[in-house]
Amino acid sequence: MSDLAGVYSGSEGGRIELGEDGYRADNLLGDRGRTAEGTWTLDLESEGSEDMMLDDLQVWISGDREEPWLYRFEGDPDNCHLIEFHRTH
Repeated sequence: MSDLAGVYSGSEGGRIELGEDGYRADNLLGDRGRTAEGTWTLDLESEGSEDMMLDDLQVWISGDREEPWLYRFEGDPDNCHLIEFHRTH
């Protein structure tokens, strides 16, 4: 989990903060201004396709250990409208 900890900025605005202890805060402007705090967990054993859960929000991981980035689908996943979140330094 420590490889993924950090602050990520969204391609359409928004921000996700992942703590090493499982804490998370986000402001997903692309999702009607949703602001939340809670927990995050890796979900690699899931029967679904997501890699990570931010409470009830599905998020996928891409990139590599040095430069991971996150993405989620806006609306219907079949439309392939991805919102990317890249780690800020």
